[in-house]
Amino acid sequence: MSRFHIYLAASALLLLLVPLGIGLVMLGGRLNELARLQTELRQIDRSGRGASDAERAEITARLEEIDVKTLTGVATMHRLLGLLAGLVVLFVNGIVITYFVGTSRWCMEVATTYKMDDALWRTAAALKRKTFPWSVTAMFAIVVMIALGGAADPGTGRQGTADWVQWHSLGALAGIALIGWVFYLQWINIAENGALIERIMGEVKRIRSERGLEVEG
Repeated sequence: MSRFHIYLAASALLLLLVPLGIGLVMLGGRLNELARLQTELRQIDRSGRGASDAERAEITARLEEIDVKTLTGVATMHRLLGLLAGLVVLFVNGIVITYFVGTSRWCMEVATTYKMDDALWRTAAALKRKTFPWSVTAMFAIVVMIALGGAADPGTGRQGTADWVQWHSLGALAGIALIGWVFYLQWINIAENGALIERIMGEVKRIRSERGLEVEG
């Protein structure tokens, strides 16, 4: 499980870094600049002021400098990759939670059945309690990151999306750092839990051997 977790966690982090890079390098504030210019142009058209011809010409020239089609395509890729990364993060943390719930129960049942030291299954339960809250926190963090992305997306047509761009960027950076740390903590606890399972299996073999029962492996 430890190696499997490493592969999954690394894939999730890589998927998070790709939309982050697209957002910071390729999009920046250009998408919101496009939305702001389009809004200003609509306001001028609605006002019907002849004195705004120079202003209209300036805004139109700035709009022509922006490759709208390419920018919109990049923004769509950013959204889709962000959603994919979010789903993978939720998937990884869901697997970790399921793993600890299942193995903790298994350790308790085996230790009780073979009358082992209660410290064995209590240690497994403690590892589950240590990992569970942080796994849920990582899942919550990805939801917050996506919500901030929605708030900063000018494609929604809402006013004031530009005000959320910086919050989305900061939230993404903080969220990825938090998720990376949670993955590291999970890896440590999974490795410790795996060693505990091996110890319990060793005790099972010893007890069965002493009782003259069949021992596998």
